[in-house]
Amino acid sequence: MRENGLPGTCHGIGEKISIGPVELTTTPAWHNWQNDFPDHQYREWKREDYCGYWLDTPTVRLPGDSRLLPEHLEMLQPNVILFDSPTMTGISAWTGL
Repeated sequence: MRENGLPGTCHGIGEKISIGPVELTTTPAWHNWQNDFPDHQYREWKREDYCGYWLDTPTVRLPGDSRLLPEHLEMLQPNVILFDSPTMTGISAWTGL
């Protein structure tokens, strides 16, 4: 982000960040699925480059376009899940289809 002139701060997995009344916790995510597809292999996608977010007040889960991970199944049940997936593979992983 800084290379593009945008201010940014790195946060580790499990770190809590408060933004007004909302408390955000970074969670593990698997966004490096791009390595499995030739169209996205213009760079190496590393797991440590990505995270999802757990937002409290109310509890909202935002995994991004991550595949379902074992850690996700161990989290508390959220009130809402915001889900973004570019493939049906991701959708089927979450819905069991």
